[in-house]
Amino acid sequence: MSCQSRDRAKGYRLPFGYKHVICYSVVFDETSACAEKLRYLLDIPLELVLSSEHLVNLGIIDVTEPLSDAEASIAAVKIAEGLGIVGEESFEKALILADEVGAEYVVMPVNEGNFESTVNALNRVFQSAATYAKKVVLEPSKDILPQLSALVSEFLGGIFKYSLSPTPSLTTDEMLELSLANFGQLAAVKLVCFTRDGRATRVTSAASLNAFAIIKGLIERGYDGLFVLDYEPRGLVLPTRHVREDYDLLLQFARSIAEKRR
Repeated sequence: MSCQSRDRAKGYRLPFGYKHVICYSVVFDETSACAEKLRYLLDIPLELVLSSEHLVNLGIIDVTEPLSDAEASIAAVKIAEGLGIVGEESFEKALILADEVGAEYVVMPVNEGNFESTVNALNRVFQSAATYAKKVVLEPSKDILPQLSALVSEFLGGIFKYSLSPTPSLTTDEMLELSLANFGQLAAVKLVCFTRDGRATRVTSAASLNAFAIIKGLIERGYDGLFVLDYEPRGLVLPTRHVREDYDLLLQFARSIAEKRR
């Protein structure tokens, strides 16, 4: 039985269909600690991050079963490696997994060092994603975004979207400017702050980017995509109570801004 079928059998519904979703990016593995974390975060929409190797070596049921047991809500499936690195089998399994868990998006980084192979992969990715009716969310660096945009504009159907991710060198104003420049294609905005030495830290800390200003600036302009707490992929593994604190605070803030817009 598929994950979606089991969810329907339990009367469980994925909590989407509303705007301004705050998500948490969780690195998936088969450990009991990961399963426990998923259960604790059951009502938080997740971006599920897996390595290409995991996708190839694990059976789909090995991933969907613990997700179903935890009643996890998956907004997106992300392959950790870049688009130019990932093989066809990994991408195909990511699409199947997204289909099984009801995720709309498959997220893939685009790395500058593999840009040429990324170009060659776009047509194959486009065809596969169209078959599964999924959006492919490309996560490029600021420097290669203009080149990528020129390539993506050649594809019809709106399959390709963007996820924009902060870096220690980006200011809040620059992150907002970048988001607004790509507003029509924007599906996700990653949220994380950095210490002075470039280490990832919580968005509630008094460091670097102002996540609240980014949320406010985008919602006030009509953004209705995902805001993703991007901690774990950057090596910031927190106690789940801290994840929930940050999630609850950002969700409350996002909804308050949305209410004022009405």
